[in-house]
Amino acid sequence: MPVTTNILGGGIAFNEWLPTSAIDYNGDGNVGAGFNAANDGYVEFVNVGSDPIDIGGYTFYAQDDVNGFSVLAHTVPAGTILQPGGFYTIVSNNPAGNATTPTGVSGTAVIADFDFVATGATNLILADASGNFIVLQESGGEDFLADDLVSAGLSPANQVGLDQVDGPTGNLAIARFPDGDDSFVPISASPGTPNCFLAGTLISTPDGQVAVEALRPGDAILTAAGGTTRVLWVGRQTISTRFTPAERLMPVRVTAGALGGGLPLRDLVMSSDHALLIDGMLVNAGALVNGGSVDWVPLAEFDGSYTVYHVETEAHDVILAEGAPTETYIDYVGRQAFQNYAEYVALCGADRPIVEMTCPRITSGRHLPQAIRARLGLVRAA
Repeated sequence: MPVTTNILGGGIAFNEWLPTSAIDYNGDGNVGAGFNAANDGYVEFVNVGSDPIDIGGYTFYAQDDVNGFSVLAHTVPAGTILQPGGFYTIVSNNPAGNATTPTGVSGTAVIADFDFVATGATNLILADASGNFIVLQESGGEDFLADDLVSAGLSPANQVGLDQVDGPTGNLAIARFPDGDDSFVPISASPGTPNCFLAGTLISTPDGQVAVEALRPGDAILTAAGGTTRVLWVGRQTISTRFTPAERLMPVRVTAGALGGGLPLRDLVMSSDHALLIDGMLVNAGALVNGGSVDWVPLAEFDGSYTVYHVETEAHDVILAEGAPTETYIDYVGRQAFQNYAEYVALCGADRPIVEMTCPRITSGRHLPQAIRARLGLVRAA
């Protein structure tokens, strides 16, 4: 996940913003090109920390296009826990305020009855239950912030972070660049991104190596602990790369032997938030990027899209991908994000929660122990 100082509660940060879209994210059956015509905008938060965070009671404020200052747009329900790497997406429901269900959004998504400001600068404010807050501010929005804080009942002394961004245009969103800095880049809208293997990744089974896309429910696979488990479901999603730049969609390539001990056996390509088990810790692939033996895969290598797969087993487990110990699916991102979700429902019925294994999780390079960096030669690029 991105590394940022603009956080609440030890890890909650603004991650992605789409003011308006021709995609029906709010599920009301309507789309429109203007802010006042079926606005399907959204704002997304992410937990960039290494521990689960209770975001119950957090409040989100957005400027509306009537009075020009911020209004309360959403309060996170009590008891909402955002796991490391997890997303929380708030979708606008202007103008009808109908009770609809978000569509095309991964992770935890909710509907809020508000509209983003149509003209001028915009401030989006997220405050925790203690009144500390962070701001996502469109460039040129300084004159609006004082009024926003008064309307939200917040004190300037409690501001702990500010992301100032150039507002997105067209149907592009803006999202944090995945190299660990605090900058934002335009991307094709991608609220929530599944954490998966790319097609062709070889998974160890009692009968040899099998490509992840060839696995079927009920197939036996080997665990890193030396036992076996069975595939419950293999989720599948095709990700479009045609709307560039889309840097947040870049997967990570761990080259053969980069982890030491000859592992992985071949280059292992996976999404940046998919973790490998290293020295008893789950380390997200993005935290290992060093610009050499572990690096981002340029989207130019794909012909407009690529397909990712996740392997779900009965419990959150560690299996062998290209010989390297790698986690199975954990439901930080909802199964509805995958194209074959109907297959899951037919096999398993309603969604079930998965209890994460107790291993610590490393989500950014700055949290990677020096001993691992030195042993694996993963000295991060400046």
